[in-house]
Amino acid sequence: MVVNGYNGKILRVNLTTSSFKEESISDADARKYLGGSTLAAKYILEKVGAKTDPLSAENLLIFAVGPMTLNFASTSRYVVAAKSPLTGIWGEASSGGRFAHFMKRSGFDVIIFEGISKKPVYLWINEGKYELRDASGVWGKDSFETENLLLKETNPKASVACIGPAGERIAKLACVMNDNGRAAGRCGLGAVMGSKKLKAIVCFGTKQFKPLSMEKIEYVLTQLSASVGDMSTLGMDRFGTAMMLDMFWPVGDIPVKNWTIGLWEQENVPSAEIYAKIGGARMRETILKKRYACLGCPVGCGREVKIESGPFQMEGPGPEYETLGAFGSLCLNDNLASICKANELCNRYGLDTISVGATVAWAIEACEKGILSKADIGFELNWGDAEAIVKLTEMIAKGEGIGKLLSNGTVAAATELGQGLDLAVHVKKLELPMHDPRAFHSMAIQYATGNRGGAHVEGWSMMGEVGFMPAEFGVEFAPGRFESRGKALIAAKIQDFSTLANAATICLFVALPFSPTLIALLLNAITGWDLTAKELMKIGERGFNLKRGFNVRCGIRRKDDTLSPKMFKAVEKGGHAGQVPDLDKMLNDYYKLRRWTADGIPTKELLLDLDLPELAKELWG
Repeated sequence: MVVNGYNGKILRVNLTTSSFKEESISDADARKYLGGSTLAAKYILEKVGAKTDPLSAENLLIFAVGPMTLNFASTSRYVVAAKSPLTGIWGEASSGGRFAHFMKRSGFDVIIFEGISKKPVYLWINEGKYELRDASGVWGKDSFETENLLLKETNPKASVACIGPAGERIAKLACVMNDNGRAAGRCGLGAVMGSKKLKAIVCFGTKQFKPLSMEKIEYVLTQLSASVGDMSTLGMDRFGTAMMLDMFWPVGDIPVKNWTIGLWEQENVPSAEIYAKIGGARMRETILKKRYACLGCPVGCGREVKIESGPFQMEGPGPEYETLGAFGSLCLNDNLASICKANELCNRYGLDTISVGATVAWAIEACEKGILSKADIGFELNWGDAEAIVKLTEMIAKGEGIGKLLSNGTVAAATELGQGLDLAVHVKKLELPMHDPRAFHSMAIQYATGNRGGAHVEGWSMMGEVGFMPAEFGVEFAPGRFESRGKALIAAKIQDFSTLANAATICLFVALPFSPTLIALLLNAITGWDLTAKELMKIGERGFNLKRGFNVRCGIRRKDDTLSPKMFKAVEKGGHAGQVPDLDKMLNDYYKLRRWTADGIPTKELLLDLDLPELAKELWG
């Protein structure tokens, strides 16, 4: 019997043999793992080893949705998971848009790829039927061209997830693109697609899903309306995620000049005006054409922009907060049009804007320090030089000149050059997103222990520090943002909650104001289960520890749960002036709270409590 809210079906695709196999998702696995990245972790743990090359036929590439997809608002998200070619450990990325809905409507909750195709192919799933088709006609095309051409070949109402040319040439910063500008950006999973010669997945279906209890859904909807109202009050609908530039610079959350200073300053210009040049309000006033939403979402945080003149002309999806920070403040670039152009290049070629922007900032500092020269780059590369920043981004996108090296990230570039690693800001080789852990010390422990490495949506603990902290998490006091006390608890609880959201596949912007009790009510209304809030949080904890177990298999220990040297250097100005996190103390607290050993390994007792006996046996015998 298939659990309500699911298709209950997995599609396995062997690209080497061009063969398919359908499997069922058991009721027990659905309740134990939910779906999304947690269910993906189960399958990756079963097949992918410590010595598995991420770009080999043996690596699995998994696309997954969850039980909330199509059953509630703001759930049009899918997850991509694999062993990361960028980090060599757990790799995960998620994206919104329309693809999740159409993947699920086409008849499958999970698609698992293995092997390597002899030639470029794409997978076409139509109303539960599937085939691999020749993709030679779109190989070499950018993500926008690919989507348009494949929709003509299949169904104009379908949805496409694809790679651009960066993924085809296996750049380790390559991502998966869908629906004209949405990106599953982190961990280089576009390179995994490229290594398998899988250009795209195209899905269409009309299958309908309906919760078992509409009465419970209507109750939760009243709570959701309040939450969405809060998000609108904050400005998410009017200003998109870019509003965070206007909101968080005073506390020092936004990194500046490759993380070397705490406040963006220009002569005779107030700092507020500098940040505002690239913020959400300025975007709305000057270049915004319209806003758009993921399918079924009432918030609509997406921005469509148009640059009508000058060297950075473009029209299409505008930059999100992370992109504005990466190509803006991190590079001392206050030219909004240039950031929009850099964002368009990344979308078109299929690249993670966080890592690419961070790599451009690293290259600028490397030039400043004499590690790279004008001859290496091909032109002068200086802080705030908008045209040079866009030009280098294009070289990274095309793999030209120094861009080929830089398209594999800051750690790979520094390692190849034999210097500059101290300038790179990363965790486990994944470049940090645009939230400074010196501003909110819970983010230090969250980054250091995150299963992907430097990722914020795996446990956006700073949001807990500013008030998005359900009472059910058990945090009985409000520690100051520079305190170490209580930060392990905040980080662990929000990591578990975020893992839960990525298993159910619900947008974190909507999920964060929710309590576990409301999520439990929602899932029970969809499935007919009787999950409690405590059981639901245990699913999140199980998922987090599954991924940690995979990383332990790959050699991750306490020595790896750290930050880059810059994060332990205090700045003189800004919202976190004079402050650095006490990571060792927080890490000790965190390991004890998590029931991990002093070296960061989940204990046998914990894994058995989480009903993970196979992992317990692997790690402990």
